[in-house]
Formats: sequence, C-alpha cells, structure tokens
Amino acid sequence: MADEVQIHPMEKADLPEILELLREVLGDGVLAKRPETWRWKHEENPFGPSDGLVARAGGNLVGLRVFLRWRWRRAGTIVPAVRAVDTVTHPAWRGRGIFRRLTLGMLDRVRKEGIPFVFNTPNEVSRKGYLKMGWQDVAKVPILVKPLRPMATILRLLKRVDRKGQRGELEAEGVEAMLRDPGLDPFLAELWQGEERLHTPRTRDYLSWRYARAPGIDYRAVWDFEGGSGAAVILRLRDRRSLRELTVVELLVSEGAGEKQATLLLRDVIRTARGDCLTAHAPKKSREWQLLRRAGFIRLPVAGPYFTVRTLADTADDGLEPNQWNSWMLSIGDLELF
Repeated sequence: MADEVQIHPMEKADLPEILELLREVLGDGVLAKRPETWRWKHEENPFGPSDGLVARAGGNLVGLRVFLRWRWRRAGTIVPAVRAVDTVTHPAWRGRGIFRRLTLGMLDRVRKEGIPFVFNTPNEVSRKGYLKMGWQDVAKVPILVKPLRPMATILRLLKRVDRKGQRGELEAEGVEAMLRDPGLDPFLAELWQGEERLHTPRTRDYLSWRYARAPGIDYRAVWDFEGGSGAAVILRLRDRRSLRELTVVELLVSEGAGEKQATLLLRDVIRTARGDCLTAHAPKKSREWQLLRRAGFIRLPVAGPYFTVRTLADTADDGLEPNQWNSWMLSIGDLELF
C-alpha cells in the first residue's frame, strides 16, 4: 500500500543504504557505487551539493530520487537548474507510485528555491514516466561520427570480433596537465562571452571536477593556448565490445585564431588516435559544428539521447525558453550520464 511508504529528505546517514540500493538495482557500472564516487558527484560538485528524497517502508530504504545542481550561463547571466539523476526503486516495491511521489516531491522542493527548470537525458523506459509528469522532449540529440579505419572496422564487425577489455589509445595527456597550463585562465575568461544560448560556464573548478577528478573515467586533453586565444579538445576513451570509440566530450574554441588552432588539434587527434571512430556533438551551424564537419565528421542517421526539460516557472519575460532546442549550446560532456 502507498500508505506504508514514508518520504523523507535525504540525509548523510542514509548513504550506506543508498549505495546498497544503487548497487542492487543498477549494478556497479562504469562509475562504481562507492562512497568516493558519491562524494565526488553529489558533495564536491562546484555548483553545490545535491538534494534528494528517500522512500522508506518498515524502516528500510526502498526508493531514492536525487537532483544534481547545475548552472547554465546565458549572455553573461547565470541560470540555476537541477539535473534529475540517480532514481531507483527497490524491485519489490515497483508499481506503487514511489518514483512519481519522489519526483513530484523534489519538483516542489526546487520550485520553492526559485529553480526555473529541471533537465535530464532519460532512457526509453523512464522517459515515459517523465513525460506523464510534465517533462517535454526538447530534442533527440544529433551525433557526429568520424570513421578512423572504416574497412578494418567493417571486417571486424562482420567477423564479430569482441574487443572487450582492450583499450583504444590516444596521444594525449590527462586533463590535469591542461589545468596546469598558465594560458588556461586567460582562455576561459574570453570563452563564449556574450553567447545567448544556454551553456555550462567552463571554469577551472568545473573542468577540474568534471574531467580531472571523475572517478573511474579516463578523460584526456589536447590544447593550444596563446595570448588568450586558443582551443582545447577533451576526449573520453571508451570500448564498446567490437568498437573502440573516442568521444569528443568538449570542443572549446575562442574567437579569432582559435578556429585555426582547433583545426590543427582535431587533425592531430584523427592522425594519432588508435581506434575505430570518433564521436562528437555540437549545435548545428555553430562554429564548433562547422569545425567538426570540416574535419570529416558526418551526422549519424540514428540520433543520440533524448534531452528533456521540465519547466517550473514562467521564464518568457526573461527570454529564456529551455524547452526550445535552439536555446541550447550543449556538448557531450553536458549530456553524458555520470
């Protein structure tokens, strides 16, 4: 019965039970459900600690709903938001409306804070539930791909050779090395100034948290900063059974000379990467999209994840339309599940 379930704000004392529930329902996955991973994701986030609700029945934890805090920037103005993440219900308690109760409860909490919208990239199963609670599909994100060794890849796929456990390779350093470059701060200070589409402000703290300190994920970077201009490419190495995929999670390009520097960096990545393909995303017709297309990236016929938004306030007077795709300037780093 629904009355058996009590909803409470998430507290630090709940963490051991939370991690056990996540492991039981989701498995370890890429980011193992360990205390250090939780601390990185929900406590060390430079945008602030996460907020959440838990469901208990008979004293036992049976459900969890967490909203990860985020900040977007638009024309120099910071726009607070939250991302819907880490929602689970114990298998024995599914079908009793716990997911809905927890999610609607969290919407009330963040609405009272003045948060204008919630965003996420749900899978096909959870997406249906979100749409019933007022979420809107903003887009099915287009993905660009650059084949690196097409004939060898096709032959291996035909033979169904499994490359699980083997690593792609890339001549690039860890993101920590980029953070030590004295040219980074002048570059970031000039990056996307005046950009009117919603984008994550790339600060030193954000890049360090998101890419240098992410447990269990190997991010690499190539960059070239000079006099405030420049470019940087952050990549993720990923093995998908028969494919070695390298993902461009960030393509950061300054005005002016940055385009030439980005072109050279992408050329070097393509030349040195030992894998089957590179994947990327950038807003269509943006400078970044054009750079990727000139580098040989083509659009996949099958799109990537759904990007969905639930508005919590009327933002029309501010010219903010988060439920419109042309309002966004996203990277794969913004869209990744982590």
